[in-house]
Amino acid sequence: MNDPDTIQQRSSHRIFDIIAQYREQVFYKLSIAGIILILPFAVSNLMKGENLLATFNFLVILILLIDAIYRHFRRKLPIAPAIAFIAIILNISLIIIEINLIGILWIYPTIILMFFVLTRKTANIIGIISIILITGMAYYSEQSIEATTRVLASMLLTVIFVNMIVKIIVELQNKLRDSSIIDELTQAYNRRYLNDALENAIARLKRYDNNISLILLDIDHFKKINDTFGHSAGDHVLKELVQVIWGTLRTIDMVFRMGGEEFIILLPETALSNATRVAEKLRLKIQEKPIFNSTKVTISAGVIQLDKSESIDELMKRVDELLYKAKNSGRNRICSGSESGVNAN
Repeated sequence: MNDPDTIQQRSSHRIFDIIAQYREQVFYKLSIAGIILILPFAVSNLMKGENLLATFNFLVILILLIDAIYRHFRRKLPIAPAIAFIAIILNISLIIIEINLIGILWIYPTIILMFFVLTRKTANIIGIISIILITGMAYYSEQSIEATTRVLASMLLTVIFVNMIVKIIVELQNKLRDSSIIDELTQAYNRRYLNDALENAIARLKRYDNNISLILLDIDHFKKINDTFGHSAGDHVLKELVQVIWGTLRTIDMVFRMGGEEFIILLPETALSNATRVAEKLRLKIQEKPIFNSTKVTISAGVIQLDKSESIDELMKRVDELLYKAKNSGRNRICSGSESGVNAN
């Protein structure tokens, strides 16, 4: 069973990862900028005889160059970006030892960029490791306790600050996305998002040949509820109905408001027979529950299993015909793609 509020929270986290789609692009641009910026220092260190430092410089450049070339040709990166950042941090540590504490200036943009290239969890792990490592290097390079403490505090504040910024971006993106895909009244997904969900479902069906079913349900005599009790009562019925639906489904199932009193339920990994049982379970549950005061409502529904050869318009037409068949057969019943209907008492 699913609580509607937790469903919406979970859906937001599942939908959101706005940074993810830009990570490789950011890393690609970072790689090019990194190569341009580090190359002069690498050559300078080599000419000065700072061979170890120059070797690390060229190692970082090589890693960035390889990944940049692969990203340019849209191929999978052969070296994980996390490895590149670890190499950069080790390079910064070596600069602190070989030259002086001024090398720490490189760590701040590195930490910030890390959160926009790596997952937040990975960035935090590497960030903590870098704080320990760089602070140790600062102390090892015979800096005073006061200077070392400042290094520790400034790096820690940088990590905390970037976490706050990323968290705000996530929350704002979730709210923006929710406002565009969730029906404000019922908290079901809206019709605009239904097309995207159906396209994804059909794509999965073609790729994996799994079972996906669809339920189209409609509240019986809904106009009578509005005419008798008012539109506020109708709104209450719609909200209560969606709560009942969410509470009956699995976490992977999705509920969409088509408009008015019609709703679509998308059931992944579900064959027609099981989807019909789900629809019948909903019908009985809604019939037995006084949704508005002592008034009970009933639903009619059509149920189909998706066919990978169908277009969205074709499958919607097929399930719509089954819904009207249920309506014309006396309402308060389910009609599936292979059954004549499940009669209600």
